[in-house]
Amino acid sequence: GGKGADGLPADQRVGNEGYSPTGNQWECHCGFYNKPQRNRCWSCAAFKPRKEEGPSIKDIGEDWDCPACGSHNFAMRTVCKKAGCETAKPTGSGEAVPAAEE
Repeated sequence: GGKGADGLPADQRVGNEGYSPTGNQWECHCGFYNKPQRNRCWSCAAFKPRKEEGPSIKDIGEDWDCPACGSHNFAMRTVCKKAGCETAKPTGSGEAVPAAEE
């Protein structure tokens, strides 16, 4: 179908049970599906919700010094950044976490 009085394609209007999003469209709290590049909803102008990616800051912990070489590493690193070291980040007990097998 064509566009309605609201300017929306018939298949994207709020309340249309038959519409399925395509690609990476995001659904606004108002029910409208928006193109991935839009930062605000086309229908109600609400901001695009932020993605929950990766662990939160409190889950990451603090920066750490490698117990093997002493290199300072940012909290998000799970293994030492120093080339050739690759020692796992210590747990809260000070023990190194075993490196993941690949």
